[in-house]
Amino acid sequence: MHANVIDTLHFANNLKAAGFAAEQAEGLAQALNDELASQMITPTILRDELRPIREHLGRLDAHVVRLDGKIDALGERLDEKIDALGARLDGKIDMVESKLETRIGAVESKLSVLTGTMALGLPCSLPLASTWCRVKARNLHNPRKPPSRHRRHLQGRRCLRLSCLRRCRKKSCVNRSRWYVPCLALSTPNEEADWMSEAVDTQSDYELDLGWMQRTGPWDTRAQPSKYGLTLADVQIGEYGDAPDLSTNQTGRPRGAVARESTYRIGAYAVRSKNEIWLDNASFLYEEALQRQWSSATDVPWHTIEPLPDDIEQAECQLATFLTEVEFVAGDVPARWISLTTPDFFEPRQVLLAQVMDESRHMDVFRKRALANGGGLMQATGATAGFVGSIDLSRDFTEMSSRLHISGEGAVLTLFRMGELMAQNEAEKVIYRLCAQDEARHVAFGVMHMRYMAETAPDRREEIHCYLDEAEGGLVGAANPVGQLTATSESMAIILGGGKENFDDGMNKIIAIRRRQLREYKKRVISAGFGERFENGRSRVDDMIEQAA
Repeated sequence: MHANVIDTLHFANNLKAAGFAAEQAEGLAQALNDELASQMITPTILRDELRPIREHLGRLDAHVVRLDGKIDALGERLDEKIDALGARLDGKIDMVESKLETRIGAVESKLSVLTGTMALGLPCSLPLASTWCRVKARNLHNPRKPPSRHRRHLQGRRCLRLSCLRRCRKKSCVNRSRWYVPCLALSTPNEEADWMSEAVDTQSDYELDLGWMQRTGPWDTRAQPSKYGLTLADVQIGEYGDAPDLSTNQTGRPRGAVARESTYRIGAYAVRSKNEIWLDNASFLYEEALQRQWSSATDVPWHTIEPLPDDIEQAECQLATFLTEVEFVAGDVPARWISLTTPDFFEPRQVLLAQVMDESRHMDVFRKRALANGGGLMQATGATAGFVGSIDLSRDFTEMSSRLHISGEGAVLTLFRMGELMAQNEAEKVIYRLCAQDEARHVAFGVMHMRYMAETAPDRREEIHCYLDEAEGGLVGAANPVGQLTATSESMAIILGGGKENFDDGMNKIIAIRRRQLREYKKRVISAGFGERFENGRSRVDDMIEQAA
């Protein structure tokens, strides 16, 4: 039974009055009450129905709060950007105002200078006013223009600007090749006409000289690009590609250009014999150097460097310090010989210029490595005071090249090629790989120059053998990073062994690298055309290889 929701007794009496039996009326009243009671919404039911609605409204309120927060954050960011743009706009406005003030000051300065033209007695068509008076200048188009036309143009003066000296650009001006300056002076139109007439008459004293057009090198030259583009080798055509055996050019004249009379000397070119510096593949090495330029800032993945044990990091920094030292010498010494070489031998000069750029890049990349991982530069090794330093004392280019390119850079090239073995991370691998490709060009320069010298100057072979004798004495010294018991070789042993506790294993690897250096040096000397020193026992390299084993 359900609670009464209607007055069942009153409803039953009404049914009885309507003719229903008493039991039937009471039954119908009770059935109607039960049906209405079952469909009636009670407070409990209403609370149950409203509970999920309230929860959903709560979640919506939370979303609204978060949305309000985001809107506030976006508003703050928008305000910041508006403030920044306003500051930039204010700065640009200030800059424009500053430039405008500067230009106004410049115009005022010009006006103050131009007032001085009054002392020259230059006439002007307007009293105490700015006008345009023609400076006597050379008319290349027609030296005798009717002065009346020019005066008609002066009366307009719409195309002329206030400038100390400017050519008239108005298309309708028949005298557009003449020059004008503004001035302040007192004159009359008749005086101006007289002065203009005299100026036109004086132009007959000047004649156009085009004699320079008749003095050219070989003409109608048409260089054709190869598959690598228009390279330096592609423009070595005819006389332009022929370098003299002995250069008399002391004036900086480009090879193939016509000499100019009465030219004074501008360079003390000590290298004037072709065999002193020449090599047959200089153009190729130069083009390769151009195409393989790289940046130590962006081409090295510095982010791959991770913290290392203290002993290994110290060893890496000691090696980087040493390489920074020797790369300075490798860049400084060739630079001194560039200015001493005649322009007739510009091909090897170009290669040396590229080498200076390469070595400067090597200096900065190893300095960056020393400072990139919590370490720093270590003690200077003094390598530049020994054999490496003596390279700068060379009195002849071939002497310098035999010491630097064949011996010094050859040993460093072998070391760079072992970069995959020494590197602790991807950044160091890339450094050694990129430096190795540069050093290979430098070594190739020395080998090819020595080969040309051996073929064209046989009388200097004994002299070059003496240079090589001295160079071989430094192959295992302090100048070599894998030399015998130096600070650099000890640091190399720690790097190769993986720590101080594996020093002996690292020294065994150093010995293997040293033997490889000696073998590669021997191959270079043989390729350069001086292999007889290994056959007649003059060289000690074979003994060094056995001792290193």
